[in-house]
Amino acid sequence: MAWYSVFTGLFKGSTAANIANAAIEGLDNFNFSEEEKAKYQEKMMGVWIKVQEATANENSKKSVTRRIIAVSIVSVYLAIILAGCIAYKFDPEY
Repeated sequence: MAWYSVFTGLFKGSTAANIANAAIEGLDNFNFSEEEKAKYQEKMMGVWIKVQEATANENSKKSVTRRIIAVSIVSVYLAIILAGCIAYKFDPEY
């Protein structure tokens, strides 16, 4: 299979038809009936509960370490920006 088969596949009729069908199905999903809304909300509530259970124990050593690393990286970037501002104040051509 050649590397350019990806591009030649774009110009086949079946691919265009598949894209059109996917677009039509996507547009059809914008208008939910009341039953579909209820099913969707039920599904999303299950996902929301799983997320809440996963984030309930966010005081572990791993999460604290992650926060320390994030604050350290952001501090370094802010220090670089501040140093650039100070250097510009003394030498605008720099």
